[in-house]
Amino acid sequence: IRDCFELFSKWETLDVNNLWYCPNCKDSVQAKKKMEIFKCPPILILHLKRFKARDAGILSSGGRLNTYIDFPLENLNLSSFVKQSESAPIYDLYAISNHYGDTGFGHYTAYALNAPSKTWMEFDDSAVTTIDRARICSTASYVLFYKRQDLREEVKYELIKQVLPTDYVIPVLPPKAETKKEILKEERKSSMEDMNDIESNGFRVE
Repeated sequence: IRDCFELFSKWETLDVNNLWYCPNCKDSVQAKKKMEIFKCPPILILHLKRFKARDAGILSSGGRLNTYIDFPLENLNLSSFVKQSESAPIYDLYAISNHYGDTGFGHYTAYALNAPSKTWMEFDDSAVTTIDRARICSTASYVLFYKRQDLREEVKYELIKQVLPTDYVIPVLPPKAETKKEILKEERKSSMEDMNDIESNGFRVE
């Protein structure tokens, strides 16, 4: 995976179909560009390129890229690729989206880490099974989901907002009764309210 990051940040010369207009020489030239990571988010999503298109006149054809990419399950350190970082950009993997097939058809599965038990699970349609760590990296790996190590299990909303649109409102669920005693108390209260409604309509329950 480090090779992928090095290629991502490598200097690239634009081809003749992507000329850049130079304001100094007043001409379109084959400029050089370089992609850099300025800041790393609390949740890092890496999308591996698995499909390649080939121009064929009006139509285009392509194929699937089955290159094996080795990536760590823990301690992915991006310090050498990040320009600025308030927290150490070290990540642990917690989920993967897998793709099987080709450009015309395919099937998706997912791997996810059960944090309390430290067990990896495989989700294939309705089937859920455990999977050995040695099988996590494969040619089917498509999208990798990493969490920065400085985050607690209960991720704070203000950290999550760093990767969300500014106008996005995080939904907050209403509080629920936490214990069986509280649940019974709520049910008893609801039952008493129903009885009061009946009596107020001219009926009395003996």
